[in-house]
Amino acid sequence: MHRIFSLRAYGDFVILLQAIIRSPKRGDYKIIASKHLEDLYKALSKKIDTNEIQIEFVDFGITKTQLGLFTNKHLVRKGTLDEVSKIKAYVKENPNHNTNANEKGIDYIEQDKRITLLNVLTGHNFKAIVSDKPIYETYDVFFNNAPQEVYEAKEQVQRVVMFPDSRLPVKNIPDHLMGIIENTLLQKEKKVSAAYFRKKNKETDLSYDSFATLLDIIENADFVIGADSLPVHICNLMQKPHYILYPTGYTQLFMTPFAKRNQQFGQFDHFDLSVIK
Repeated sequence: MHRIFSLRAYGDFVILLQAIIRSPKRGDYKIIASKHLEDLYKALSKKIDTNEIQIEFVDFGITKTQLGLFTNKHLVRKGTLDEVSKIKAYVKENPNHNTNANEKGIDYIEQDKRITLLNVLTGHNFKAIVSDKPIYETYDVFFNNAPQEVYEAKEQVQRVVMFPDSRLPVKNIPDHLMGIIENTLLQKEKKVSAAYFRKKNKETDLSYDSFATLLDIIENADFVIGADSLPVHICNLMQKPHYILYPTGYTQLFMTPFAKRNQQFGQFDHFDLSVIK
């Protein structure tokens, strides 16, 4: 059996789950996921069918949303070395003995960023799944998936929720842009709310402090507008119509199939919300 070590951020984990759920080869793979992803998985399992996913959660000591070795911000710190040491210990104590005598089990990680350094520090031979290419499409090629069926947006939208924040501040939707979007939608007589993690900026805002609450907010919306972050990837998984806003000139490698197929994305300096009827 092949193993996929899921050590990155929440959005990356959701994209991986979408791909493996749809894969005709899912029985050949087991996910070895960082413990920090478990609460999200439990919440998602109440909304989608995860019964055929083979997954194990392991405490690698990751506390900064993803393996420090994959980041620039947390690369040079003792915690990063501790995380890598725990991965090294795990692969040593749990060798990948494949049950298929005709095929050697391979251990994968989600990306190729610093994979050479990871292999040197762990003494292991990890293979990368994705590189500097569109993520959803790369996973589908890897798992031999048929093209994803893209659902259609509702003809009439009443409740719109905006998720302006992202793990990377550069991707946050600016406040002045939020005001423009809100005024545009109010003129269309839509009910508009912004949703934030553990805070509210004004009375009409929504706040969530758990993945379960986040999923409920998304489920109860008719349409979501968001930064390139976890909520829009959950939307794609839960078949919730959405629109993604990117910083001008920023990479769009993580664009969801829904946004790409329906052309429902824009940049901070140019976007079109006429899709919201």
